[in-house]
Amino acid sequence: MEQGIAQALSETLVPDSERIAAATRRLKDDYYVHAECLPALIAIVEEHQLEQIRQLAAVEARKQVVPHWNAQEETVKTRLRSTLLQKTLNEASKLVRHSEARIVAAIAKIDLPQNAWPDLPGFLVAAATSSDVHAREVGVYVLYTLFDTMEELLGDRMGDLFNLFTTTINDGESLEVRATTLLAVGRMAEIIAVDDRASIQQFRALLPSMTAILQQTVEAGNQELARPAFEVFQTLLILEPQLISKHLEDLLRFMVALGSESAADDEYRVLALSWILTCTRYRKKKVKSLRCAPDLVRTMLQIGREDTGDPADEEDNPARMAYRVVDALSTGLPTSHVYEPLLAMAGQNFKTDAPSRKSSLICLGVAVEGAVEYVSQNLDTIMQFVLAGLGDEDREVQRAALLALGQIADELPEDIGARHEQLLPLVFALVQSHGEEVAKSAMNALDAMLESLDKDHMLKYLADLVPAFLVMLRSPIELEIKATVLNALGSAAHSSEDAFRPFVESAMHVVLSLIAENEDVDLRSAAVDCAGAVMAAVGREAFSAYIDKTASIAGDAMQTEHSRLRECAFSFFALLARVLGQDVAPYLQAVVAALFASLDQGELGDEDSTAIEDLNIEEGLEVGDGDDDDVIKSLGFSSAIAIEKEAAAEALGEIFVHSRKAFLPYIEGSTAKLNEAVNHFYEGVRKSAVSSLYRFVATLYSMSNPAQWRPGFSSESSLPADVAPLTDTVRATVLDLLQIEDEKIVVMEVFRNLAETLRLCGPALLGSSDELEALCNNLVAVLKGEHACQEDDAAFAFGNDAGPADEDEDDVFVEADESSEYEAMLLDAAADVVIALASTLKASFETPFGIFLPLVERLARSQNSSERATAVATLGEVAAGLGQHVSVYTDRIFSCLMNGLGDNDREVRSNSAYAVGLLCQFSSQDLTPQYLSILQKLQPLFAGDNHRFAKDNAIGCTARMILARREAVPMAQVLPVVVANLPLTEDFAENTPVYKMLCALLKAGDATALAHIDALLPVFASVLSAQPEQLTGEARSELTEVCRELQAQRGDFGLASFL
Repeated sequence: MEQGIAQALSETLVPDSERIAAATRRLKDDYYVHAECLPALIAIVEEHQLEQIRQLAAVEARKQVVPHWNAQEETVKTRLRSTLLQKTLNEASKLVRHSEARIVAAIAKIDLPQNAWPDLPGFLVAAATSSDVHAREVGVYVLYTLFDTMEELLGDRMGDLFNLFTTTINDGESLEVRATTLLAVGRMAEIIAVDDRASIQQFRALLPSMTAILQQTVEAGNQELARPAFEVFQTLLILEPQLISKHLEDLLRFMVALGSESAADDEYRVLALSWILTCTRYRKKKVKSLRCAPDLVRTMLQIGREDTGDPADEEDNPARMAYRVVDALSTGLPTSHVYEPLLAMAGQNFKTDAPSRKSSLICLGVAVEGAVEYVSQNLDTIMQFVLAGLGDEDREVQRAALLALGQIADELPEDIGARHEQLLPLVFALVQSHGEEVAKSAMNALDAMLESLDKDHMLKYLADLVPAFLVMLRSPIELEIKATVLNALGSAAHSSEDAFRPFVESAMHVVLSLIAENEDVDLRSAAVDCAGAVMAAVGREAFSAYIDKTASIAGDAMQTEHSRLRECAFSFFALLARVLGQDVAPYLQAVVAALFASLDQGELGDEDSTAIEDLNIEEGLEVGDGDDDDVIKSLGFSSAIAIEKEAAAEALGEIFVHSRKAFLPYIEGSTAKLNEAVNHFYEGVRKSAVSSLYRFVATLYSMSNPAQWRPGFSSESSLPADVAPLTDTVRATVLDLLQIEDEKIVVMEVFRNLAETLRLCGPALLGSSDELEALCNNLVAVLKGEHACQEDDAAFAFGNDAGPADEDEDDVFVEADESSEYEAMLLDAAADVVIALASTLKASFETPFGIFLPLVERLARSQNSSERATAVATLGEVAAGLGQHVSVYTDRIFSCLMNGLGDNDREVRSNSAYAVGLLCQFSSQDLTPQYLSILQKLQPLFAGDNHRFAKDNAIGCTARMILARREAVPMAQVLPVVVANLPLTEDFAENTPVYKMLCALLKAGDATALAHIDALLPVFASVLSAQPEQLTGEARSELTEVCRELQAQRGDFGLASFL
């Protein structure tokens, strides 16, 4: 058998796929089914002359231990244990030696729990402490491999192992012994219990040596040892914080020094910067407490001065990693720690050289996502840098400015859209400039800007841009630029809506020609996206000639092997459902099947599978044992397939919303797939799955012709029979998810969808009292900052028995101060659910709100202005939701809101004015003694430096006060100010109380109101002739009725056509 196996293994090395396949089948069918294959394989490992064969045999032998070891005769086992250990010590090849160690570990996993190999631990300790360096290398490595299979058993011997590794980590002769010890200690860290104080202290004592060894592997240029050492330090960041918190500042300093050392190998620099990136994500509170973010930003700006390399090269380099660190810092930390100092540094850098200007602009761009509010408030200053960069003589600086502009346009579309007259000509000129890289960057920025334009502004450019785009698409420019032009053409169609109809024929002729003439995946993907955008913009009739053709192309795209192309096809069919409605039915069977196939596929493509298999061989992981997702997630894996799944999950929800009845045959299967997707390792998939599940509930509910629900939590509340089972499933899925979800973006998505669906479906959506309690517990956790998605350093707070050993961990806990804008967004989403509960439960929420009020009050005292703005707005909305049931909390709420009216932040003052009005309107407590104080606080909002909604909110507040207690308002002084500032120009939601108030005054014959009738008539004409959304429902009807009466009395004043 030994000879036959060796011959078959040799056949697997020949460059002939058929012979390899035949040899593999022979091994599997003829040899590996017999227990004798295991000693035969080990004999080949011990005796064969060729290293490659010994290595293959070792890998295969490890796999055969589990099925065949217990079948061996005891004498055979004894012989194999002895010879295997000795051969491992004597093996010259490091790769084979490591694979043999894996065989030892696999056998030990079976034998040691049964005390069948009692001399193994002593043998390994003796080898690890031998005077022979080769023996020490083998002994330590075998011990390291045992952690892969025997964590539980080794966990009982932590003290002995720490004592041993304290010696081997300081081996004076072998870097390999020291580095392998580092790996072993890293594995020990993974199994240290949170209450094992002794092991924690022993581990901490080894950390300085571990850091020194990492540095030694880098200085030696030994990538084989350095890379896994870096991985250990990466893993430590996601383990119990107390393991490294005391040394985190020193580790961060070491990684920053290495990452910024331009003379060091780029691979090591990237690994160091990657560690900083992970540290920023998982230890943001510790980083925040160290107050080191400004210094980190300064260092990243310096690294960012370096060449970013070929844009087509997807490999990380130090400059690109530095930009990612800045992005992570901005997302995780307050703007005062990151964007504010970044902006100041950019001002200094712009006075120096081109690389500094380039780095500053890119960092200003990538950091926008985490600082949207701050950027909006300081946009004039930031745009000065962007405009200077667009006009810079250096092309790299121009590209950086274009990147920054595109990022800002993505996050602040209205703000950038308002600057179209200044920006669009500049950017389009760069599109037509020499240099394809600048042109490509310019087109990407133009794409983002066009999508941000409203229809009226887009029409100014449409006639010039579309022909220019089509000329570019017909020209011999590189395909990558053509793909960006297609994206911009689609954005132009999106923004211009039906005004794009005159260009449909010429645009689609070019788009279809490009698809027919090119196999380039990126170009075809952009073309499918563009076709979908044109179709959605112009509608069914104008696009009818192209529906069948483009649907056929998208259908073919769903069957390709390219994730990006499948993703675009899914988006196309979601848009097709929007355009065709239920008439999309003929396409649904094939589309849904493709979406299911996408969600079912494994996460690993061919290259990824090979990489993971290589990892398995070296690290002892077993593909197919159910741990693949955990392995991938721990490696930070986010593949194109995961992004495709995100699109597939989103498409299911979008298609059902628009196809409605036609989708019902697929609703059960789709729900099952989405429930599975909620557990996916990639947060984008979870987010889309949650969104689609709630869209399923909302759509099915709206299709059921439900009766209007009644507010209040009652056992009598129920959903339609065909909606209840789906709702029960989604509720259970979401509550389970909330218990463990560690990504803010997913929790925000849950809360936003829940609030919206709750307002539609009513209190029956909440389920049982236990389920409502579970939801409220999650909301409380978020508002306290204690939810799983908010945990990093503070995630593992010590109990009362922490003891003196943990006194040095005090710096883990940071005083409540500024939070990141992402954190503020999460709190806002949670507050929206509280508001929705108040409006749907009414009296049933009066007592539960007492649990939330102290948390909202605390937010109202936050140093973060966004949190204060959220708090006061929440109090006002809850007052409106609870109605008279808010009265018991009136004094506490009123105190918060009056403080808010005097806040130094513009949005807080504006929101407070809005909220005070709601409290006055809905509370049954008499607030008239406070009316003059309120009016005095409102007065500054009519002029000066205020939020753009401030004046409208002040007017709305005044109107609500008049509606509630007209007699307490000095009408002769107040009403003229209100009338002089009408019509409202920003916050049209305040039109409802304003015009209800005016109608009430006029109907009652109020003398002050009647005295201003000449000023009011053109205001009424303006409001009723404006867009309907400016004044809706009952308020519009009341105003229309009053205007009819006034017209009968005073003649036509320009509203005859509207009455």
